[in-house]
Amino acid sequence: MHVRRSPCIASRLAPVSLPSAGTHATPHPHPQPHPAPGPGFALSGALSRALCLVHRLQQQQAAAGGRPRGRPRVLALLGCGDTAAQYIPVMNAIFSAQRAQVVLDAVVVAPQDSSFMQQAAHLTGAVLGR
Repeated sequence: MHVRRSPCIASRLAPVSLPSAGTHATPHPHPQPHPAPGPGFALSGALSRALCLVHRLQQQQAAAGGRPRGRPRVLALLGCGDTAAQYIPVMNAIFSAQRAQVVLDAVVVAPQDSSFMQQAAHLTGAVLGR
């Protein structure tokens, strides 16, 4: 039976040198660390986590019989540019915020402008600072 490995999994495995006959197995002397996620991963993850927290607070408030006090707001402070590979996760978070009526304010301190945050501000009725 042939087992196919996903390229993602294969790229994260550290190379191991195979022992020759009669020798002991030793790990590769320089194992390669896992690649760190880029800044786009941090943005989509942060927006998703913020939306989850807003949703939890809204549920707790509703369970306590409280009335919502205005629209919830999330402020994103962005210090790096956009990553094209993260377009779909970031836009999914932005569309989720729009549907949940959460305002996504943003302050961009990166040298280049952020089209993600421009779209977030436009779609959610937020403020974009540069």
